[in-house]
Amino acid sequence: PPHESFAQRLADLLPSTIRTGTGVIADAEIAWVHAYRRYLWRRYCALVGGMVLLVGGMVQFLSQFSAPT
Repeated sequence: PPHESFAQRLADLLPSTIRTGTGVIADAEIAWVHAYRRYLWRRYCALVGGMVLLVGGMVQFLSQFSAPT
């Protein structure tokens, strides 16, 4: 029909936007979220471990520095 735009006439040539393989995408998303959470936990553990070592080192150094000779 003459009242259709050029984009509407081309719409018949384009593939459908309906996606059938959503199960694969969902599995990939779950795997990504799991890996990201594991990364965050490792990052937090490394940060806490570093802080413990830093404070322990400071206590050790300051206790030796302030000990009477």
